Amino acid sequence: APTGGSRLLTRIALALHALDGLPALRATIAAGRCTPHEATQRFTQAIAALLALVFEAADIATDPAISRLLVALFNLMQGKEFAGQERAAGAAAFAAGRANAAANARHPAEPDLLHLIETQEACFARFAAFCPPEVRSAWDAACQAMPLAELERLRRKLLAAGKGGALPSALAEPWFACCSARLDHLRVIEDLLAGGLRAACAARIAALQRDPDDPEVLMCALAGGADAAPVFLAGGADELAGAPGEGDEPGTGQTAIAPGAERPAAVPGRLELAADPFGPRLTRSLVDVLHAQSCRLQAMGEELAAVRASLDERKLIDRAKAALMRHQGLSEDAAYRLMRQTAMNQGRRLPDVARAVLELEAFLPGVASAG
Repeated sequence: APTGGSRLLTRIALALHALDGLPALRATIAAGRCTPHEATQRFTQAIAALLALVFEAADIATDPAISRLLVALFNLMQGKEFAGQERAAGAAAFAAGRANAAANARHPAEPDLLHLIETQEACFARFAAFCPPEVRSAWDAACQAMPLAELERLRRKLLAAGKGGALPSALAEPWFACCSARLDHLRVIEDLLAGGLRAACAARIAALQRDPDDPEVLMCALAGGADAAPVFLAGGADELAGAPGEGDEPGTGQTAIAPGAERPAAVPGRLELAADPFGPRLTRSLVDVLHAQSCRLQAMGEELAAVRASLDERKLIDRAKAALMRHQGLSEDAAYRLMRQTAMNQGRRLPDVARAVLELEAFLPGVASAG
């Protein structure tokens, strides 16, 4: 399997290749040689390459603060992409005067609007959980400024129309303007978060270029709390942060040793505090900081694992949709609805249904086998 660095380089190459193809795509669209559905799919593929790059960077980052920022940025970008797809799907439906008409060879069905709404809201919830406080404050302010009430009113019209239901075409422009205003606010938050990420990376690079043996530099790095680099210790965290016990010297947390007495033997795997160059008071502060940081790193690892699991489940569902599209001739939206309905009927999770589809793919008849 490729290492984290090689995977990141591969993602960078794929992202650059997707960006290089945009001028030709725009020229094709301007010349009228590309349908709206095809254009949307190609833009979606380019954005997916960029999203995969951000996720790969978050996956291999070793600094917890940088990882949190990357995970927040990934979810914000992904939610923003789903919001853009919702804008395109709704505008097409309003302009056609009919809600998400049935697919055919010339007019493939638009994505499921309800699915787009649910997925983007889930992305924004994860973004809010990982973003720093200053970005969260800006996000709350942006949500207040977004035309969410108007968006919900137009969403209800789209959803109430049902499959193939009539829609007022005059609402196409108001829908597009409303969604665009929301996307503009999302872009402001995205720029703010990206700026914070650049500043955090620059600070970490500068810290790594300083003398690692300087105690003041070490304390500054550790005092940063979540902004500090991860530190791994041989001993258990509970051993390091234990309260001063009986016989400790007042104010130091160190056991008093009578003159002429031998020091107790070192305990394997335990961090010895007496021989460090910082002094007992500074050492105890270091231990407290390291213990708190260890707890944060454990929580961060669990959060990152949850995000990776979410992304893996999405990939699994996408593969299952592709299998149903190949073998049953379904549109992407129809394949998703079929799996979702099956999951509801059987009381199973959607990823479990997707996994079952992939396991049985070899036995599926249909379009692919017919050639």
